[in-house]
Amino acid sequence: MCEKALKMDNKKKILIASSGASSLNGFRLPLIKHWRALGYEVVATACEDSTATAKDLEAIGVKFVPIPVGRASLNPFADVSLVLRMAELMRRERIDVAFLFQQKAVIYGGLAAKFAGIRKTFAMVTGLGYAFTESSGLKYKIVNKVASLLYRFSVKCFDGMIFQNPDDMEFVQKNFLKRSHIPLKRVYGSGVGLDDFSYSSDFDKETFLFIGRLVANKGIREYIDAGKILTAFGKTAEFRILGGLDVNPTAITKAQLDEWEGKHVCRYLGTSRDVRPIIRSSAVFVLPSYYGEGTPRSALEAMAIGRPVIVANTPGCREVVFFEKACQRYDWESGKFVDLPLPVNSREHEGEILMGDNGFLVPAKNAEALAVAMKFYLENPESVLVHGRESRRLAEKYYDVNDVNRQITEFVSLAPESSKASQANFMKI
Repeated sequence: MCEKALKMDNKKKILIASSGASSLNGFRLPLIKHWRALGYEVVATACEDSTATAKDLEAIGVKFVPIPVGRASLNPFADVSLVLRMAELMRRERIDVAFLFQQKAVIYGGLAAKFAGIRKTFAMVTGLGYAFTESSGLKYKIVNKVASLLYRFSVKCFDGMIFQNPDDMEFVQKNFLKRSHIPLKRVYGSGVGLDDFSYSSDFDKETFLFIGRLVANKGIREYIDAGKILTAFGKTAEFRILGGLDVNPTAITKAQLDEWEGKHVCRYLGTSRDVRPIIRSSAVFVLPSYYGEGTPRSALEAMAIGRPVIVANTPGCREVVFFEKACQRYDWESGKFVDLPLPVNSREHEGEILMGDNGFLVPAKNAEALAVAMKFYLENPESVLVHGRESRRLAEKYYDVNDVNRQITEFVSLAPESSKASQANFMKI
């Protein structure tokens, strides 16, 4: 009924705003196509320009209007300019609905929508990122205080918020929504195209793959250190890295990356617009991130292709390892895995190594624990296929991009403008 109503209301115009341009055509293209098919006119904007993004969006009839201020900029004058320019864009394009994702777009886009008088504004929290995941340093403390203050203002501008994991929803409710009763919804990440990322059982043996921006809090250092530990114990494996250098305060430098490659610690694959051949050729996906993920898209892609996943037991990441059939905990004293009774709340075991149906959760910032999980697949190669098949099953069950996009569209269209309905009616965890 919702989708039929949207088709009839084909004069509505949506603005979709992101911090990074590549996220529009990299992560949200299926959602934008879905909206176009339902009769929406869509305008896209981001805090940086991109010829590739503009080309991909224009191919499906979407105007891309970048407002390049830098997605990691901390310049307050640039941020004020961003709010004013976004508000002007919304007024000029006569936007009916603003859909915002990624932190800078969420915070400043909400304020811009308020100034522009937009009828409906929705935010999708795709991870809390650097501002809420580091714990020390003067720069972090300043960023955290400023981001917290801005979040408190921006949430008042939203007609609804979407979250990719329950940890983020709980955090925002507790810290920024104490007196607000806007509708909230949890969805299963960004979803993944199950046909595009089809199952494959062919791969290079004894290979691990890290995909992500090369920033320290994505767990890249722990990944490298775990590889060094395994090599020191005589294990033979290739530790692959796919991802670009970044401007984040914790970014890995080109010199550091060159040093790792020069010492044959890892194999750097650069960046790629099509990650499928690289995932298919690798045996196990690894992302020991403590960055503050929504739900890592790269992990969903690896699951769909049929790869075991090893991730940190942190918000967002822990959503990709499931314990529907079994759970085992690693006992450091005996060096063996022991059964845990189901159901298992992974948040209660953040300091332990847990083996689930399709991979491992490991403690954050712990290279030794990560090495234990990786070593399991080197010593039990048959488990790569077993866990990989479970990954595909779980991707089909929970992470189909079509299901996720329908849920987002339904929420955006049904959230009431002024309703006395209980917030609980909109909370789908």
